[in-house]
Amino acid sequence: MLEVKNISAIFGKFSLRNISFSLKDGKHLAIVGPTGAGKTSLMEIIAGVRKHQEGKIILDGQDITHLPPHKRNISMLYQHLSLFPHYTVRGNIAYPLRWRKEKGMSIHDVARNLGIEHLLDRHIHELSGGEKQRVALARALVTRPKILMLDEPLSAIDIVTKEQVIATIKHIQDTYQLSTILITHSPEEAYTLADYIAIIKKGKLVRYDTKDSLWKNPEDIWFAKMIGIKNIIPIDIWRKMYPLNISSEFTHVGIHPASLQYDVNGPIIGYVQEIVQYPHHKEIIVQIDSGVSLIWQTNSHETIYKGEQISLSISPKNIYPLKEEKA
Repeated sequence: MLEVKNISAIFGKFSLRNISFSLKDGKHLAIVGPTGAGKTSLMEIIAGVRKHQEGKIILDGQDITHLPPHKRNISMLYQHLSLFPHYTVRGNIAYPLRWRKEKGMSIHDVARNLGIEHLLDRHIHELSGGEKQRVALARALVTRPKILMLDEPLSAIDIVTKEQVIATIKHIQDTYQLSTILITHSPEEAYTLADYIAIIKKGKLVRYDTKDSLWKNPEDIWFAKMIGIKNIIPIDIWRKMYPLNISSEFTHVGIHPASLQYDVNGPIIGYVQEIVQYPHHKEIIVQIDSGVSLIWQTNSHETIYKGEQISLSISPKNIYPLKEEKA
């Protein structure tokens, strides 16, 4: 088990404050938050490549707070990969073994497991983006880490490569006896690859929960936006069309666009402002009140025209009461 206890650190004008959480062996965590929230700084502290002022890091009962990175049994893969262009694939994978006395994995075994054994004698410039990602993952795995940390591994890559990398990470999670910690801006990636989600805002851990609990109970406007709820409607406007018994502590409701259904007798009535066609669905922007619109995502083949009046419905279980954003 990884235990992060009351971690605090100051980096110029930015600080991390009293961050604590635990992660059981073999479980997977996604750290989500806006740019500059402190996600990478926290990951670097856990890996030992960045110093902090207060708190402890415990791994399997051992205090590793002051151990150097190569003795922590944690591997970290940055977004930019940092592969060595003058080394072959084999040389890149083997590189971290030179710093360890403990025996690592067989280079051929880890390469075979990631589908790159046939590339071992090639140089980095000869590889595709997805192949480079797998080489970097192989290099991170060859030391047999207890924890594999991934800093935005799916950003700045094309959709085909992204799908390949997601499949590779899932393969790693299913095959190796390790935990993973993933940094991402994408709630969808977090849900796909993690068991738990930590949300960090302005250097503070403001939510740590199972992915399903977080999805079903977003709690406030900021959480709702972070997990991809696009419709945030003031509760007084929503009540005009959809009677709802909600406590006065809530100020808005949150609705996933895909939760809305076309219904000629539906209570949600508005006018079509815009229709945006995507490859597999379309998003229809519907004005429901003066200055207030909602997004409806649909795969329906109903013929809908800009400017027409439309009626929608939604199940009460898909309406999320929300409070104002937490500080």
